[in-house]
Amino acid sequence: MFGDLNFTLQQRRQFGAIAERDSCVFTLARDVVKRLEVEEPRLVVGLLKVMGRSLGMTLVNMHSFSEQVDV
Repeated sequence: MFGDLNFTLQQRRQFGAIAERDSCVFTLARDVVKRLEVEEPRLVVGLLKVMGRSLGMTLVNMHSFSEQVDV
């Protein structure tokens, strides 16, 4: 998953990504999430949990990277 931080902060994605192998990319638009909040709230809760875990891993990785750079 990528772009989760920008999605959460409602910002445009600023970085690109390159696949190392064949991949399938799914996009998620904010207007779709807003519609799903009404139509499928349990689905949105699950999605937000997954995004929360992804954001947590991103923060841990950023912290680990900054510690390595500071050394």
